[in-house]
Amino acid sequence: MIVYADNKLKNEVKYIWKTCFPDDTDEFIHFYFKEKYKNENTLVYLSEGKAVACLQMLPYAMTFYGKLIPTAYISGAATLPSYQNKGIMKELLVYAFHEMSRRKIHLTTLIPQEEWLIRFYEKAAYKLAFEYAEEEIKCHESIPLSDSIEIHALTTKNIKEAYNFYSDYFSKINLCIQKSFQDFKAIVNSYVLDQGEVLTAYENRKIAGICFISYHQSTVFVKDLIGIKDALLGYLCRQYSRRNIKLHKPVNNQEIIRFKGMARIVNPQPLLNIYAAAQPQLSLIFSITDKDISQNNAKYLINKGECRKIDANRIYANIKVYSVSIDLLTRILLGSHLRECSSDYAIFPPAHSYMSLMLE
Repeated sequence: MIVYADNKLKNEVKYIWKTCFPDDTDEFIHFYFKEKYKNENTLVYLSEGKAVACLQMLPYAMTFYGKLIPTAYISGAATLPSYQNKGIMKELLVYAFHEMSRRKIHLTTLIPQEEWLIRFYEKAAYKLAFEYAEEEIKCHESIPLSDSIEIHALTTKNIKEAYNFYSDYFSKINLCIQKSFQDFKAIVNSYVLDQGEVLTAYENRKIAGICFISYHQSTVFVKDLIGIKDALLGYLCRQYSRRNIKLHKPVNNQEIIRFKGMARIVNPQPLLNIYAAAQPQLSLIFSITDKDISQNNAKYLINKGECRKIDANRIYANIKVYSVSIDLLTRILLGSHLRECSSDYAIFPPAHSYMSLMLE
């Protein structure tokens, strides 16, 4: 039986988390269950009254061709060891898809922590979609700071200003997972817990740059460096001249792509409406199949910037029909590695989806 969590089950969910993610510290688990966990976003699989598996559907917005769409990020998906390999997590995911559809959530995302999990989630129609580029920073000569620039660790005093700067930048990026102020505060707190840093650069007493720093052995990882890049990198090169510095950032077409997250469409019609309006040159029919969400098995006509559902048996002359599974549709609408598809798919524009700082 699958149910939503309550305060009693919350303790059992925490037990599953500790059992299945033993590398997480008590401090992080306490932080997560205080800052991110909510009963109403948590599904629990019960066997003989005992919680044996769970997952959470964390809400995030995403920019999608000029619109903000609702998404759900799968977090804390876990099954107790003695109940694994029985199909429980797949059943829990499919149940979650229907709940998301009922909540009018259009897309679900996740970050697989192991290579084998990619194959597992592909069976639930997730596809690798979210990308980033990694740049190795060469520290040759220190870049001098202007007298008008100051760099400090982020404090609670200026966190709202930092969030506004961060949010304004990423809100302009298409196919990007957005963060609320609460999300941003949780990210900052998680970096503090992990002994990382969040740096802010001020120019003429106004915030002009920000980046998130974590450490692993001799490598310094820098994420979401935005604003006055040279000043921040110059500071990092002076601070960490004997370490490797790697910058994670959104992809442009000339860079080596690394995949970070997976996506699955849950509710296709709202996305097709937005996509059609953004691609008025397209004229085609999508015939969609979804083995887990039966109401998604339907045909849609896209023509002159509009999308509408059509009768499955109706024939339209001179309009190409694309018969697509829901995972292929996810790739098309997110523009993900479409060059691997046949030439028939060359009409769909490639794109690069981006997610970062997801407490993975």
